[in-house]
Amino acid sequence: MSNYRSQYERYYKNILEQKRGINPIRNINTYNSKISYGNSYNSSKNKKKFVNKFIYQCVVSVILFTIIFSFKIMPVQKTKDIYTLSKQYLTQDFSKKISYPYVISVINKIKTTDFKNKAVDCMNLLKEKTAKFEKTNIKTKIKNNYCLPVLASYMKLQGDIQGVLLEGKEGQQVICSMDGTVVKATSDKDGQSILINHGDGIQTYYGMIKNSIIKEGDEVKKGEYLGDCNKISNTKKTGVIFKFIYMGKEQDPTEYLDFSNLSNV
Repeated sequence: MSNYRSQYERYYKNILEQKRGINPIRNINTYNSKISYGNSYNSSKNKKKFVNKFIYQCVVSVILFTIIFSFKIMPVQKTKDIYTLSKQYLTQDFSKKISYPYVISVINKIKTTDFKNKAVDCMNLLKEKTAKFEKTNIKTKIKNNYCLPVLASYMKLQGDIQGVLLEGKEGQQVICSMDGTVVKATSDKDGQSILINHGDGIQTYYGMIKNSIIKEGDEVKKGEYLGDCNKISNTKKTGVIFKFIYMGKEQDPTEYLDFSNLSNV
């Protein structure tokens, strides 16, 4: 009886489904087809998004690298042009017009920007401004704290040597320009030489003098006697070779000290 009932229910169910126009097998296939098509569409869409995102990241990476490198080697006052250019690139809506030709055009535009020459110009400007600032700073530090070794005429040394020949009569006293410590005192056939450290990277050199008793390590004061003017080798002049040194590099003394009371010969 139960078997007959189950067959009857199955038969009745099939009749109802035929009346509604539903094909169970066809319906299942259609649903699966929709799922398959939907998955394919989503996969294609995701792939396109990934490609666009990858291209965008590459472009932004190139731009950011260029910006960071440029800022590293350039002074702040000269980065305005690069900042404007980079801002123009980074604020564009890449998502709407990303394409291979567009990416190439952006990269080519970056490549044609003459960063190298701009960097060189900026470095030269930075050196010039730094040198001017240092010179002003040194002048302020030593103002009223120095004197010239010999009050006589002077002439600048020739060639790559920075310094002056202070002409004085043979035997005329040579005095220390500023307070400091003697770091080097040597003697040879041309005379005696003294190098004095004054702190803050400033040193003074007194060359070709004679009768000096100064030794390395001596503390000397401004105006203290160092030695006497001597004959200058390879010339017919007498006096002292005077050099002004800052951070280990010889400078032109006339640009840091006041030589206006001396005659330039």
